Amino acid sequence: TKLVKDALGRHNSDRATSALIELAGPLRTNVASLCEGATCVAATSSDSRFPASHVLDGKPSTFWVTTGMFPQELVVALPSAAILSSIRTTTRNVRTLRVESCDKIRPKSFCKLFETDLEQTTPPGGCQKHEEKLVDVRAYYIRMKIIR
Repeated sequence: TKLVKDALGRHNSDRATSALIELAGPLRTNVASLCEGATCVAATSSDSRFPASHVLDGKPSTFWVTTGMFPQELVVALPSAAILSSIRTTTRNVRTLRVESCDKIRPKSFCKLFETDLEQTTPPGGCQKHEEKLVDVRAYYIRMKIIR
């Protein structure tokens, strides 16, 4: 999977997926950004050219690439507990996406925030945007699972 941005034309595959995540607090600040101190603490796929940290850099020309096998998973650590009001994702080639949160200092157990089947684009590989409104979810960690 790739955590997407618009530069996917150079690295396109029917099996590769991509995504970008934004976590908005009450003031619509993206708390899941490198600038705010968020970090990727776990990812199921690694490629030095397309690291998981690209999910948080806010640049539309970068992305995270996975192997194309499913499920894929990414865990984002926030610099401190945050109250989330929405989660926005931009993906490519993702069929089912689940997002979970953990409100503990150590990420031992996660609660499902939502799971959704994303609309497929024509032609395949187009940009899939999704926003999920939340009611003041407190989180230290967010886990994004690309189910298929």
